Amino acid sequence: MRYFAIALVCLICGASALMALIAAHVDRVVVAHIDGIADHLAHMLEESPDLAHMMHVGHGADHTAHSLEHIMHSTNVFKVAIFDADGVLITQPGTAEPDPMAEFLKLTLRELEGIAAGRQPPMVVRSSSEGGVWPEYFAKAVRFVRGADGEVQGYAKFFVDVTELRRAYVGGLGWLAALIALFGVLLFAVPALAYVLQRRLAERSRSDARYLASHDALTGLLNRHTFMTRTQALIDRRKLSAVAYLDADEFKTINDTYGHAAGDEYLNHIGRALEEVCTNADLIARFGGDEFVIAIAEPADTSAVDMRLEAIRSACAQDIQVNGLTIGATVSIGAAYAKGGGDLDRHLAHADTALYFAKSSGRNVVSVYTPDMSDVLHKRRELEALLRDAVAQSRFCIHYQPLVDANTHD
Repeated sequence: MRYFAIALVCLICGASALMALIAAHVDRVVVAHIDGIADHLAHMLEESPDLAHMMHVGHGADHTAHSLEHIMHSTNVFKVAIFDADGVLITQPGTAEPDPMAEFLKLTLRELEGIAAGRQPPMVVRSSSEGGVWPEYFAKAVRFVRGADGEVQGYAKFFVDVTELRRAYVGGLGWLAALIALFGVLLFAVPALAYVLQRRLAERSRSDARYLASHDALTGLLNRHTFMTRTQALIDRRKLSAVAYLDADEFKTINDTYGHAAGDEYLNHIGRALEEVCTNADLIARFGGDEFVIAIAEPADTSAVDMRLEAIRSACAQDIQVNGLTIGATVSIGAAYAKGGGDLDRHLAHADTALYFAKSSGRNVVSVYTPDMSDVLHKRRELEALLRDAVAQSRFCIHYQPLVDANTHD
């Protein structure tokens, strides 16, 4: 996204530079246009029969004044200033009111230098905010006024309104620049957009891969590896209160009777119930099959933990609807207090032992680990091992006890 912003800024700067170049080009075109107009107007003045008299006496005859008025009405000239051979202002047709732009009517040092060199190109200048008869954009041009003998008798300064002309050029070139900029934007935007979309898709793929690597695909809960890592971090911060194994009752029967879709819905129901009851600080994971594990982070009080475990059991023990069928869902929970620290594997082993007793107690119950559970379980497993060994060694002697009818003695 950073590269896209940089490229966009560069594009905007380029467009601004292009508009500046267009404006400069328009000014050159306008100057060239006004140059011809000024030559034509100077020629018209030179043909005036009263021009020489006006240059000598300092004012023009009616015919010369009429010629100047005609020039102003037939062209975009809005002011004309006539100077004698010494550069002294002789006449300027128009209003007699004080002109706030009067300084423009004088011959400037630059203009006098141009006159001395025999040249004076028109210049386009921007008017001030005075308004009045002065347009937004105007051109001023100084031309020699020669007599019948070819000698310079004075100078004429023409002021031409070029606002509309300039706007027409700027508008036309502006549209062309806009089309070029639009083409540039499209040319840039298509690959840029493709690049951004590719980056987002790649980032989403990496995000999905990270999610799948740390979560269960069916329920969206944590998987075993992520649960073990994060729970160990709770132990390191002494924030772990208890761990609990949770097993879905009769899951195999539901799966075999109603199908795998019902079994998946059963597991999702348990996952949603756990997320609703547990806090954001707790960790919930599905280890596989119908086995869920919970790490309860705070409160450390055992009575509060017992209340949380009972709330979990109650939330999971709700009927679910699958394909129009109502299926009863219950869970058995085995838990072990951690009291902030300890060994995670040992806590999980104790919770697994408590789960065995919960299953043995009729299911849909919560059983919390006590040390005597390990002794009972150890004795049971020892007895199971002895029985298996006795069967393998043929140490059983089987006796059949007859069933006798007490009345007939048959």
